[in-house]
Amino acid sequence: MNKFHFMIRYTNKLKNTELEIEANYESSEQQNDQSPRGLLGLVLDYTPLAVIAWNDIGPILLDTLSNLT
Repeated sequence: MNKFHFMIRYTNKLKNTELEIEANYESSEQQNDQSPRGLLGLVLDYTPLAVIAWNDIGPILLDTLSNLT
């Protein structure tokens, strides 16, 4: 397991300035990916995205194609 913690704190009381930056990263050796591998996995993973994209772009494309004539 890899862990990374980064924190910067800057305070200037004369100018009433305070800045705080913090970043955390944690990675495990074992991946918890339950999707099937290969072409079937790609289809199952990206089908919802394709349906959402078609619902957003499909009517615009169909309207454009119907107005070309």
